[in-house]
Amino acid sequence: MGSEDWDDVYFMVSEKRLASQGDIPDVFHVPQCDGNDVFELSADELQHLLSTNAMTSVSFVKHCLERIRRVKIVV
Repeated sequence: MGSEDWDDVYFMVSEKRLASQGDIPDVFHVPQCDGNDVFELSADELQHLLSTNAMTSVSFVKHCLERIRRVKIVV
């Protein structure tokens, strides 16, 4: 699927997903990356965000590494 095929594709984030972080300790909450909710993000959703420049690969990798650093201290 090329990037032009994504023009009319929309992803809806369910309220369940938005609320699903409520059951975990604060230290394990996943912050947003470039203003996007990345908690339980599917590969298709990630591809869409990257291909539309809503998120950069650099910022996503930095986000993941920072999350690993924060959680590693606690665990």
